[in-house]
Amino acid sequence: LPGIIKDAQPIPSGADIRAAREAAGVNLRDFARMMNGPAFRTWSTYETGKAIRVKSISPDVWQRVRDFILQHGKKEGKEA
Repeated sequence: LPGIIKDAQPIPSGADIRAAREAAGVNLRDFARMMNGPAFRTWSTYETGKAIRVKSISPDVWQRVRDFILQHGKKEGKEA
């Protein structure tokens, strides 16, 4: 039924996470602490394009990551 089941939001790419993290001036260890999710090593692996078990990361953590990207990510129409 429409409106009852919320559409699943996409998992952000490692490149998007890295761009937002660097724009915010946050290192990997601090980012991992801020997300209250997997260890910095997992984020490092993901940012470099290597496979991780994205389903093992809770939806709450992914939502914090999306919020972080919205706040610090590259703005449309702006050059890096």
